[in-house]
Amino acid sequence: MTKDERAFLDERCNVTAKENITWFHRCQEGESHLVNNLGYCWQSEFRTYHIWKHAALQKYKYMMWIDSDAMCTKTWDVDPIDIFIENDLNLMFNHFPGGLTRLPELKGKMISAYGKSICRISLTENGDLHPDLCRDIDVKPSVRQVYGFNHITRLDMYRNETHLKFLESLVSQYKFTRQFDDQLGVTLPAVMEDPSKCWDMYSHGIKLGIHHNTYIDGKKQGKYLSYLNFWANVGKKNWTAGRALCDGLVVDLG
Repeated sequence: MTKDERAFLDERCNVTAKENITWFHRCQEGESHLVNNLGYCWQSEFRTYHIWKHAALQKYKYMMWIDSDAMCTKTWDVDPIDIFIENDLNLMFNHFPGGLTRLPELKGKMISAYGKSICRISLTENGDLHPDLCRDIDVKPSVRQVYGFNHITRLDMYRNETHLKFLESLVSQYKFTRQFDDQLGVTLPAVMEDPSKCWDMYSHGIKLGIHHNTYIDGKKQGKYLSYLNFWANVGKKNWTAGRALCDGLVVDLG
């Protein structure tokens, strides 16, 4: 980073002259209400743009993402990767919507990359995504996004030059930005490519039962809000395979 970029980052993160910046400093996004620690901002930037070009993934065609704080609760009765490949999908997700972006700048970034812009995205009765294009120059986008804790993506699609141009624009304003969330980076390229190839898992009978932020699959809040309590009271008692693999490993590290 340049000296000016570092000074700007220190100001965003309220770093004093006597401190060294750490991943745990909390950083403001301009005039936005968003305040996150620096580590969280970096993971968002990485997942928005850099991950699609990372050398470690270049030999792979598909990626299933599960957040580090998202935990399984049962043995899956279907293979979601098989379904994804068999139906030639670009994106399959566990929950929609998982966020909303209303920043006016998003419209220009879409037009610059794609020559058009999307103002709204909805889930159809068939379980795929439907975009409403911005028809009026004065209408601001209000774009709902796929929840980022669990999804499957076709990597080659996101590596497309046009999509990478758009994704780079989401993180190019300054380093460690989260104004345009990684959820938006997953959602918009796939919808621009072909919304019919963006499937909601539940609508197609795929219920993985992933515990995240007290909810199961982002939809139903469980009786036990923490996974530790779920595991102690339900998981290791009822989930035979999970108990065999994980009992003794699900612990509170403080």
